[in-house]
Amino acid sequence: MNEIELAKLLRFVHALCPAQKFDEYTPDAWELVLGDVPLDDARDALKTLGQKLRFIAPSDIAQEVRRVRNVRAAQYTDYADTLPDADPDRPLDYIRALREHNFRTASQLPAQPVHESIESTFLFVQSKWSREPAPLKAIEAAPNPEFDAARATLAELPPERAQELLTEARKRLEADGVPLDHHAVAIRAAKLATTGDES
Repeated sequence: MNEIELAKLLRFVHALCPAQKFDEYTPDAWELVLGDVPLDDARDALKTLGQKLRFIAPSDIAQEVRRVRNVRAAQYTDYADTLPDADPDRPLDYIRALREHNFRTASQLPAQPVHESIESTFLFVQSKWSREPAPLKAIEAAPNPEFDAARATLAELPPERAQELLTEARKRLEADGVPLDHHAVAIRAAKLATTGDES
């Protein structure tokens, strides 16, 4: 929450607990504890805390917000079309996507549906452990020299950079209305890598 939202929250707390003392350093101290807590979640926590406590500390609010968010995430059952849009064979990407999904659920934000199959961004990459290229997830029907060249171009880049280019390529193809498959995404990403045009 920003400074204005924190000021509103402090006014709510003062209204609920008129005997509680505040000074000029209170907003700074509370921001250290509650800076990353959304105002709506903090106000929801005050509904519960105001009924039980005569004095409300920022740690009380943080703990109640954590409890409420955990309940929301645990009660989520609408899993249709909300699988993480990441390849489970790339654990770090998949875990990051799962965490983002859980955050959206706990924040009562709409889930992001999967736009296409997870094979659409899977490339040959060298494993840090085996130094062997990982196999393609999708089965190629026929040789495609343009795709092979694109794959070779992207394999020379650091994995994080290649993933950024793949994501940008997928966005551009979606915007152009081009049907998505892993060949088209890889070819567009390789063109972005060689031309440097990412505007």
